[in-house]
Amino acid sequence: MKSAKNEMKDIKKIRLNRYLQRYEGISRRHADGMIKDGRVRIDERIAELGVQVQIGRDKVTLDGREVKPTHKPFSYIVMNKPKGYICSRKGYRTVFEVLPEKFQSISYVGRLDVNTTGALIFTDDGDFSYRLLRSRIPRKYIVTLDSPIDDNAGKVLENGPMLDGRKVKMETIEIRQKVLKIKLFEGKWREVRRIFDSLGYSVLKLHRESFGPVDVGRLESGRIRQLEKNELQKLKSYIK
Repeated sequence: MKSAKNEMKDIKKIRLNRYLQRYEGISRRHADGMIKDGRVRIDERIAELGVQVQIGRDKVTLDGREVKPTHKPFSYIVMNKPKGYICSRKGYRTVFEVLPEKFQSISYVGRLDVNTTGALIFTDDGDFSYRLLRSRIPRKYIVTLDSPIDDNAGKVLENGPMLDGRKVKMETIEIRQKVLKIKLFEGKWREVRRIFDSLGYSVLKLHRESFGPVDVGRLESGRIRQLEKNELQKLKSYIK
């Protein structure tokens, strides 16, 4: 049986990718990529995948800059992502060009493609981001198609369309000719566009109205706001 002292020691020792996730505000996958590229060192030694670090004892550096364990409050914001911007730190017209300077170090949760607008969450709370992406949180979309939905396509949507060999869990909230409001419970790559493409429709406009309880509402395109306390509490209720 472990002593209380040894149990405390185990708690303070975590995998390097989780350390970077927690204190650098990046995903574990992104952290693993940095480790593979030799950009991370532990006490001046190039780090390897899977290694563990002792919080408060081992010195972790990323590109020569020390990543220190901190307890500062995390930032949680939502952007009404404008059309024509990509979810990336590199490239032409990225969402980080829209963010104010003080939020340049935080990361987006999931992605919206270049032509999709709407609710995009940003945070430097890596563990929260990691768990939120793996939750079954509802996302509401407003979809504008090239032609009105016919009865057959409407029934497919009602019963659950097939995508990648499995049925997609979704709800059709409202249909008005070419404009639909739908709810999905996951965020797979170009999922909405691929669903309607499989039914023979082209998506002309796609707007994510809300991500769980976080609604962009009247937030202007390209603008951001801090999440309200009740929104954050509701988001966290999905990942417990």
